[in-house]
Amino acid sequence: MRTLLEAKMAGKAGDMAWVLNQVVNYYLTDSLNQDEQVAFWLNRALDLRSKYRLAWHYALKNEYSNANAIISSLSINYIMNEDQLAEKARFENLLTFKQNLPNNRLTEMSGENISWLEDFVASTDNAFDYSISIAQNALQYQGNVKFHRVHLPDSEPQGRRSINVEQAKKQLQKDLTVLHLYPNPADAYVTIDFELPKEVEEATLVLADLSGRVMDRIPFIGTKGQQLLDTRKLPSGMYIISVVSKTGILKRDKLVISHYI
Repeated sequence: MRTLLEAKMAGKAGDMAWVLNQVVNYYLTDSLNQDEQVAFWLNRALDLRSKYRLAWHYALKNEYSNANAIISSLSINYIMNEDQLAEKARFENLLTFKQNLPNNRLTEMSGENISWLEDFVASTDNAFDYSISIAQNALQYQGNVKFHRVHLPDSEPQGRRSINVEQAKKQLQKDLTVLHLYPNPADAYVTIDFELPKEVEEATLVLADLSGRVMDRIPFIGTKGQQLLDTRKLPSGMYIISVVSKTGILKRDKLVISHYI
């Protein structure tokens, strides 16, 4: 009876982990910024894979204190076998490597850094190691190493699928685009902090209402900075702000305008 109950509990836990991953993937592929929802659901997960995903989610935002705190807690909260401890150590090494890169970006590497990442991938034959998957995708982006089948843990945690280099580059450009709005809700103005990927030379800020009608277009000057948007003449309501380049929409966020603040 005990064995049967344990098997059923394990099955339910697996089902819950799968459903939670689908929820997280939904928010990751949303055209609007859903960072808070991604962190919320990954925090609720109990499996190790989700904890690595959450730590890397923070690392992508350069919030290394949060990322390291999550990884440090694994040894306390989980009884880990030898292989799991080795995976944890590899992830810690990758975090340190990313943090020491110029601009903290795996997409801006050369020479010794690429060699280190190649050696890192070759350090284990565990194809489902989360940090190895990240390293493989980064090398694929660089074009230095060709993987015919790259494990994509964020979308297919139990399998592999082919990766298209151009699609990977476009996705990385979206991931590396920074867009912050404040105050939000706004009354008279909103300040927009932005940062574009190195490869994007030109981009435009597009403000549209919920029907899709474009209210304003503002070309960005440079690849990083601030833009002040006058909202005094815009009716109260919800709007969509998009960062648009030649390749398409890089980032979107919601802006609420309220003249009753």
